[in-house]
Amino acid sequence: MREMTFVVINNCNNNPPIGNISNNSAGSTLIDTTTIKICKSNGTLSFNINPTDIDGNTINMVANGIPTGATFTISNNNTTNPTGGFSWNLTTAIPGTYTFFITYEDNGCPLVSKQTQAYTIIVLPNPSSTVSITAQPVCSQKGQIKIIPNGGTPPLHINILQGATTIFTQYNASGAIYDSLFYNPGGYTIHTADTNGCYSDTTVVLNTPITILPNITKVAPNCYNGNNGSITITNVIGAVSPIQYAIGTGAYGSSNVFSNLTPGSYTIHVKDANNCIKDTVVVVPNTTPIGGNIIYTKPPCNAFQNGAIAIVAFNGTAPYQYALGAGPYSANNIFTNLYSGTYVIHIKDAVNCIRDTTVVLLDSINVHATVSTTNNLCFGQSLGTVTIVGNSGTSPYTYALGSGIYTSSTTYVNLSANTFLFHVKDVNGCYLDTLITISQPNPLVNTLTITPISCFGLSNGSVAIATTGGTPNYQYAIGTNAWGSNNTFTNLGIGTYTLHIKDVNNCSKDTTIVITQPTLLGINAAFTKPLCFGESTGTITITGNGGTPAYTYAIGTGAYASTSLFNSISAGTYTLHVKDANNCIKDSIITITQPTALQISASVVKNICSSTSTGKITLFANGGTPTYQFAIGTNAFTSASQFNNLAAGTYTLHIKDANNCTKDTVITIQDSIVVGASVSTTNISCNGLSNGVIIANGNAGISPYTYAVNTSAYSVSNVFSNLSSGTYTIHVKDVNGCIKDTTVNITAPPPVGIQITIVNPLCNGSNNGSITVTGNGGTPGYSYAYNTNAFGATNNFSALLAGTYIVKVVDSKGCLKDTTVSLVNPSPVQFTLSTTPVLCFGDNTGTVTISASGGTPAYSYAFDTNPYQGSNILTGLNAGIHTVHVSDNNNCIKDSTINITQPTEIKIINAPLTNATCPGFKDGVASINGTGGTPAYTYSIDGTNFGSNNVFTSIGAGTYTLSIKDANGCIKDTIITITELPPLTFPNVSITPVSCYGFKDGKVTIAASGGQPSYLYLMMPSTTYSVQNSFNNLYAGAYTIKVKDSKNCMKDTIIQIPSPDSLQINLQVTNNNCIGNANASIVSVVQGGTQPYNYTWNPFSNDPSIFNLANGVYVLYVQDAHNCKDTATATIRFDNCCLPFIPNAFTPNNDGNNDRFRIKFVGDITIERFSIYNRWGQEVFFTKNPTDSWDGTYNDVPQDGGTFFYYLKGTCGNTSPTPLELKGDVTLIR
Repeated sequence: MREMTFVVINNCNNNPPIGNISNNSAGSTLIDTTTIKICKSNGTLSFNINPTDIDGNTINMVANGIPTGATFTISNNNTTNPTGGFSWNLTTAIPGTYTFFITYEDNGCPLVSKQTQAYTIIVLPNPSSTVSITAQPVCSQKGQIKIIPNGGTPPLHINILQGATTIFTQYNASGAIYDSLFYNPGGYTIHTADTNGCYSDTTVVLNTPITILPNITKVAPNCYNGNNGSITITNVIGAVSPIQYAIGTGAYGSSNVFSNLTPGSYTIHVKDANNCIKDTVVVVPNTTPIGGNIIYTKPPCNAFQNGAIAIVAFNGTAPYQYALGAGPYSANNIFTNLYSGTYVIHIKDAVNCIRDTTVVLLDSINVHATVSTTNNLCFGQSLGTVTIVGNSGTSPYTYALGSGIYTSSTTYVNLSANTFLFHVKDVNGCYLDTLITISQPNPLVNTLTITPISCFGLSNGSVAIATTGGTPNYQYAIGTNAWGSNNTFTNLGIGTYTLHIKDVNNCSKDTTIVITQPTLLGINAAFTKPLCFGESTGTITITGNGGTPAYTYAIGTGAYASTSLFNSISAGTYTLHVKDANNCIKDSIITITQPTALQISASVVKNICSSTSTGKITLFANGGTPTYQFAIGTNAFTSASQFNNLAAGTYTLHIKDANNCTKDTVITIQDSIVVGASVSTTNISCNGLSNGVIIANGNAGISPYTYAVNTSAYSVSNVFSNLSSGTYTIHVKDVNGCIKDTTVNITAPPPVGIQITIVNPLCNGSNNGSITVTGNGGTPGYSYAYNTNAFGATNNFSALLAGTYIVKVVDSKGCLKDTTVSLVNPSPVQFTLSTTPVLCFGDNTGTVTISASGGTPAYSYAFDTNPYQGSNILTGLNAGIHTVHVSDNNNCIKDSTINITQPTEIKIINAPLTNATCPGFKDGVASINGTGGTPAYTYSIDGTNFGSNNVFTSIGAGTYTLSIKDANGCIKDTIITITELPPLTFPNVSITPVSCYGFKDGKVTIAASGGQPSYLYLMMPSTTYSVQNSFNNLYAGAYTIKVKDSKNCMKDTIIQIPSPDSLQINLQVTNNNCIGNANASIVSVVQGGTQPYNYTWNPFSNDPSIFNLANGVYVLYVQDAHNCKDTATATIRFDNCCLPFIPNAFTPNNDGNNDRFRIKFVGDITIERFSIYNRWGQEVFFTKNPTDSWDGTYNDVPQDGGTFFYYLKGTCGNTSPTPLELKGDVTLIR
């Protein structure tokens, strides 16, 4: 009786649909509808599963295997639309792959069905970086951060950020160490990301280095502009000993004092043990210069010696001494009997500080003059005039030129170009000496550019004139031609010409020139003829002469070249050209001849029989240059013209004349009729037989023919049979005995062979064996058979059981080959099993070890529905019943079942803890206890180092993962948090800067927050804490302040007391010129301190800069907004100049007018020697003092009137003196 199953066909018997993941939380990635991926974090993974029943009935959802720590909440279960909500705080999650199962049961249809779906969650590990500061910033050196990336899924990617700005990026950072990255002070975030987008951030802070602040004391020199000032550096704040010091570009040393300094600005360098350097500009002030109040009386004019100067010193160290010029010092401060002029008064105080003051005694009455001049128009003329008229003095006036006598005449004529000293004197003897210059133009100078005639007999010479001097504009003429502005004359023939040039003042100059021409250009030629007819082997050599070398040459219309030899010349008429450097050309015509053409002819005799050598060729030559030689092919030339014993073929014949000219011809010797033969063969049918046949037939010769094979005799039979395999020579001979040989081969096929390929049955007892037969040898094609079966084209016999078979091959000629073949069975597949249980609850660490035999190795193994593997150890088995499969190399399979066990789940009972105290302290305590798993247990707080102690001490604030590990290495984690007091901070800091550079009046007030009140404070280097939080009387610089709360938690901070820069004055001085005007100025530039500045000058002024100053000493006092003060001094004197004047006469008659002969000057002058000599060369006066004068005596004896001679040598100016040397005469009038 058959059983029957009835199925109601409607829409209720569908399996319930699988619910897909939806609404997954941010940060997670849905790989497919049932698999989600997320990075390990402190956030929560959540998503929904929403199956829908299409038949409108109810679905029941059951969840299994939810990961530890996760929840799965089912709402609206047993309805049409139940919803599963998954939630997992990943704080406690261990990176890995988690799978849970939802079973869906459709209860609404007549057929109840269930379906289970696996859902996978992949928690990816986050990468991280171990970050350490290997060097904090020190002064100008940047810090160093060391980064070691690890974890995550390589390759890793590192970004370093300062704020929101990325300052460094490194891709593919897997396994690498990044060191020697230098950064400025501040906070940095190291962002480490892996290929899955998982990341972690680590923050480091590089400290701000302490600034070096030196305290500097400066001391001015004893005397104004002296060189014994000093700078001392003390109390260097923020520096690390030992400290070194340097000034300017000098070397560093341990001395903190720099002495022997002049006033001015210096750069002081302070360097500590870390090579941190602080540069400070220090101004060494000047000492107030000695001053002098001056009263003077001027002479009425330059003829009187009754001036006086009185001076009273101040500002120095009394008592004072005074000196005039180069005179000795004394207490006398009044100097009398002075001419008008410039005098230097020297003041020296008790400490030998010296101040020089220049006093100018100007005449009360100055004689002036009005001057008009007429200069010379042409160089070398003496037609200049001077008209001079005195004024401002007391008329009448008299005048003198140089050492001439005084007259009333005011006009001087016929003066050449020169500078003249004129004297004007009024009725009182007051005088004016003035220099007047009469000028002239420069001489006319002509620069000529002469171009000679280019070619003999032409008139293309020229001359161009460039004129300087005189007074432009210029005119030019040649010979007797008219004047004009054109300065170039062209088309000149050979000869001598006179050039005339005049300027606008009709000053003129003549120049004679010669125009030349080259000699007549000539040409000579030599040549060689071509050796052979039609060749271009001739040469022509051209030689030029005359004209203007160098020469170039050409033939016909060819280009000119410097070579005179022309090769490759053929027969013909040629025009030769020579051209000189001026392009002058000379031509000549020559004719080149050649030999007649070489000719060749021949007579030919052909061969009797084909392939014999009885031919002959005879050659005949004419033309060219006798005598002749003959050659055939590549043979050497000889005098023989006949060539014998030639075979049929084509020959190249050559003749050569006396000039080696050659002529070739090609001649063919015809062969007689060639005997031919046609040969056919029949090869051996089967290997080992002798049934080959050869048939030969003669043709093309002269019949009848006879035949022979190999060495046999000739006969009329042309058939050769019963031949074995081999090579045969067939001979055919005609009636003339001409023979034709033909070689043929008689072949035999190779023996028939057989090649067998068998495939045994794959599994024991199967009928999938096969035999493949391949024939070879014999004569293809082949037919195949096995046992008693008929032959056919198929060579593969399949579906065979194990056994013995006879296989056969026959070729197309009927040749047969057979052999016997056996197929065998493999043994059956067998195996034994051994198991290991799961190590940890819920894991898949169970294993099965399989020992297989039989079948056909190698074996592969599998369990349940998993794929086969080569290893005989199956891993990854969870607890339960599993089916084990073994397959051999031929896919023969054997199955068996096995049961895998597991231990109970590890559970944490409790984890009590004690929090840390101060920020950064590690005095927290945590402990942990558990059950389940496989005892005994070990414990860890870092997930790496496990031990038997379940209590962990010396823990700082933070989140920790406590772990229990059993004897099988199964681990259970829990997360704890250790807290600490809030960090100490300094939200309120009040800083009062120092008022002036180097002062000690800075102040800091600080208030702490955080930690555990109340607070105590100290400022280093003090070691005593107190409630006092204000610190006064501080220098500028960096200070470390410490605070301590009631729990003895401490915090440091560095406070910077700022300071204004040192108040500094720089004075820019413009001195007076030697004209005598008071137009000097001092411009001040003030830096540092605190603006605004107050200015006070001595002499008095409140402006920053002062102008229109007379020579003297000026002191500036500057005070800033904080009453910080500085002083600077400047001296106004003459520029680097002097205006000396030496009179040409004096009258030492004690009438008060012109009684002494002296140098008059304005500015600074230094005298090395001022000597006066009489007419016999005897020195009657000598001095080095520029204010000294001669009274007309020698050894106190008055000298007679007459001419004396003076010599003055010295320097003029002060900052860059220039040499001064004057010579002249002076008239002593009695």
